[in-house]
Amino acid sequence: MYHESFGTFEVIEQNGIIILLLCVNCFFSILKRSFFVGMPFLPFSIDVIGIIASASSVTYGFSKTLGSIATDVYSAKTLLCGCLFLGSLCNLLFSLSNNVWFIGIIWSLNGIVQGVSGPALLRLLSDYGKDEDMGKIYSILTAGGNIGYLVTPFLLLPLFQISWELPFYTAGSAGIVLSIIVYMTVP
Repeated sequence: MYHESFGTFEVIEQNGIIILLLCVNCFFSILKRSFFVGMPFLPFSIDVIGIIASASSVTYGFSKTLGSIATDVYSAKTLLCGCLFLGSLCNLLFSLSNNVWFIGIIWSLNGIVQGVSGPALLRLLSDYGKDEDMGKIYSILTAGGNIGYLVTPFLLLPLFQISWELPFYTAGSAGIVLSIIVYMTVP
């Protein structure tokens, strides 16, 4: 929580948490975008890819409301880390199957988790910043997402050249590690 009486160490810690949350948002973007960057490499027809992408987008949109409600009931930190863990697990599971139904369900679940995470992230940012700095902090959050969208092709396309599964496995594994780091770091 932000307090006016923070000393120098606490302000550094607070800014470190905001930067860590920027990285989390960046990573959520990488997880979400991995499917779209990998579309040309997936071993499915364009119709199947379109259905999976549409299902994920619909579940993402509906889950924003669910995330707002859940953030009021549960700890924002636990919800955010749980969403990052589950979203990463979805990427990991995506890489381990060729079953279209399984992949469709997993990617729809990823859409739900991605949508629920947004309100939890905003709640945590509001806990660690002054009210008059919320515009700047929200800009940082948005920048994190944009950075994620920007770097995803550069990070994942070389991996897609090796195998269509490798980028999903790599992003999923890294996200699981990041979720544990965030859970242990953010107070």
